[in-house]
Amino acid sequence: IKSCLVLSVILSLISCKSQQQNYDDFKGRIITIGRGGGITGAYDEYFILENGQLFHYNTLTKQKVNSGKKENNITNQIFHNYELLKIGEKQVNLPGNMNYFVQINDSGKTVRSLWSDMDSADSQLVLFYKFAMNYIQKPLK
Repeated sequence: IKSCLVLSVILSLISCKSQQQNYDDFKGRIITIGRGGGITGAYDEYFILENGQLFHYNTLTKQKVNSGKKENNITNQIFHNYELLKIGEKQVNLPGNMNYFVQINDSGKTVRSLWSDMDSADSQLVLFYKFAMNYIQKPLK
């Protein structure tokens, strides 16, 4: 019985691990949002993979960290909102001292918007950014 228990624990760990997606091997859409700049020029970038995997990259540490997997219904809502709000059509490049950005990688095509002033940026772009950041910063269940 003890060996069966150990075997079942190992199998469950392997099956959980196999659900994790390696960022570099992912073939679906990826939404990246982030912020940074200032004196250090450092950026925090968050990668939301279409399958719910979440990665964080800091340009100072140069480390990409797998932050786990988020709920599919919320991930689907993020991608739906991107389409619904036509974020890809709102390409802007208005850098300043501190910047915010939203980017999507889809089938080899990258669309990016960057801005520095939340008050004068497109309201739907800001709404999407804030919703996505809220989603990212919620703890995993």
